[in-house]
Amino acid sequence: MNVQIYFPSSQLNVLKRRSNDRFCILGYSLKNIYVVVSLVSDEGMSELEDAIKRDEALKDIKLLGYINGDSDSGLSLSYQRRWKYPRINGKSEHCFDFIFFNPPNFRKLEYFSIEPIMLQSLGGKEREDDSSLLHKKMSQLHFETSSSENYTIADVTVLDKINKTLMMDLRLKSYIKDNNITLIKMWVNRLHENIMFRTLKSYFLSVITNIVTLIQFTCISIINTINYKIFSASLVDRFHLFRQLDLRLKQINFFPIQFLLYQDENILEKKDDIIEVLNISALNTSLNINNSNYINLFNSIWLIVNDILLGMFVWRVILMNYEVIVSFINTNLIGNLLFYDLHDVLHWISFKHPAGFKLNDELSSFIGSLFLWALKFWKLLIGDILLLNDEEIVMRPVRFSYDFILEAISSSGSFKVGQRFISHSMKIIAGCLCHCGLTFFLSFILDYFHVMTFHLNCFYLTSSRIYQRQIEVLKSLFQLFCGKKYNVLRNRVDNLDNYSTTSNAFFGIDQLLLGTLIFVVLVFLLPTVMAFYLVLLFARLSCVVFINMLENFLIIINFIPLFVVLLKWKNSNRLQGSIHFTYLTSHENATYLSLANKSLGYHDIFKNFIRLFKESKNFRSTLFQCFLLGEPISMRYKHEVKYNYLMLPENHDKTIYVFNEFMKSKKKKTQLCARRI
Repeated sequence: MNVQIYFPSSQLNVLKRRSNDRFCILGYSLKNIYVVVSLVSDEGMSELEDAIKRDEALKDIKLLGYINGDSDSGLSLSYQRRWKYPRINGKSEHCFDFIFFNPPNFRKLEYFSIEPIMLQSLGGKEREDDSSLLHKKMSQLHFETSSSENYTIADVTVLDKINKTLMMDLRLKSYIKDNNITLIKMWVNRLHENIMFRTLKSYFLSVITNIVTLIQFTCISIINTINYKIFSASLVDRFHLFRQLDLRLKQINFFPIQFLLYQDENILEKKDDIIEVLNISALNTSLNINNSNYINLFNSIWLIVNDILLGMFVWRVILMNYEVIVSFINTNLIGNLLFYDLHDVLHWISFKHPAGFKLNDELSSFIGSLFLWALKFWKLLIGDILLLNDEEIVMRPVRFSYDFILEAISSSGSFKVGQRFISHSMKIIAGCLCHCGLTFFLSFILDYFHVMTFHLNCFYLTSSRIYQRQIEVLKSLFQLFCGKKYNVLRNRVDNLDNYSTTSNAFFGIDQLLLGTLIFVVLVFLLPTVMAFYLVLLFARLSCVVFINMLENFLIIINFIPLFVVLLKWKNSNRLQGSIHFTYLTSHENATYLSLANKSLGYHDIFKNFIRLFKESKNFRSTLFQCFLLGEPISMRYKHEVKYNYLMLPENHDKTIYVFNEFMKSKKKKTQLCARRI
């Protein structure tokens, strides 16, 4: 039989310092597996006998054998200073595997795990890579051996005992002598016995509960308000600013639950399972729950703090260069690109011959006059009002001034009053949003850009619709010359022979002449429509590229796993990817191995983050097809992908219930402890 001995490296250092002493081996015995917890001298063993019987946490710890001493049953090991590792005394029919490992520190969220920690999820079934296939094989191995007499490392019980070695070692040492740990424990027990302390603790918990509940109720109310659908659309569906607000409020609303899962994993063992109540998209196994919630919680907090700091920095830069920025936006972007340059291009296509092409004068002048009139009307109605005022900024950085309201009231021109009021209001809103975070300011820029380019979108939709209808009519008329026609009832193209009992069935001469005449007219008018369509298509694509660029910045600021990368640099043992064994040496019937964590690689960390770019929005896949068929180019959004990535609950309104239930159970536990004392 193969016997595995999991030996902590810290206990190996004890052997090296006291190589000639006799030690008692304390640990766990699991059939063919021994997990060494601590090496204790004979004097210390006499002090621990009563403590092990009294302490329920130590009830599974047994005397496994001796080092440098005779043992009738159990392990009998020997060690000398010139040896690097302990050896088996005598000869045995079993094969022994010594597996050395550094005991994981639970306080630092270190542990061994076969299943990799899952930090993000996009929902659905993900593609299995090499590591996941390996874990699947390990689980199958465990299933085959679970009915036999032997244990393996794939068993949860074995991993649990190995992960508790450091904690149990410290607990055992606290009973050996009156060290600092025992004194601190006595001081904490006396403090818990104090009535004043219990009263203050319960009062503090009630205050914290009320504050957190109020914050959650406010977040849920705002989320429900901005997601309320009016005419089959909500504010979140229409505006980027409310979309960003919805995401941030859902994060803040879930923070208390993430903190509870990070602090206490026993909350998952309640009768009302919070996974089912909140409908969380994905969650780790019980071993990885605390660590994944710790990483997700602090990664979100880290990104929010960075977002606010970047927003304040950008606002300072705007304050220092406000006149230059406003002049550039008003003159170059809004004035020239959106109105004057567009007016010149449309006038060039409508009344002149662009690039020497001979277009239809009547059709081009009609369409051009329509677009030019709409452009002038839009500039008068919206463009001149939304121009920013290049006077002194109103906020420095969070100070409000309402002098412009008095000036607006005293002014006689109503247009000037509205323009100044909207301009100053936009300054105040932009300043407040910058202090809420750079993502809110970028979302405000996107909404402002959508309003300012509304006329471009309307022009593009009009030209694409005319081009699309013309292409469809040309396709239908071209089938006329092939002896075919479109079947409306069956949604297919049929031969003309299908509608007649005779084999020689053709269109009439009057039908052919009329169809040919209309086909020729539409072919000659197609270059004129194509000219307007191409110009407005390039304008629309430029807008879409700019919008896509800003939305990519939003995704980077909101979702980049920055804290995970920093944690990998600081302590990669917290990013459990798997375990791996390293061969050390062998002696007679004993093999010496080392056990260590295999942390997540950068590919695993950024895998779902890269997928988020591809799946959260998409317009590239059908871009060429939309151009040929004249279909409108628009971006398709999947908002649920972002929520799944952050593992936010779908039932966000149930967070208050979960938090209150947990706090009530915690109060009951404190009251029961007080009664026992």
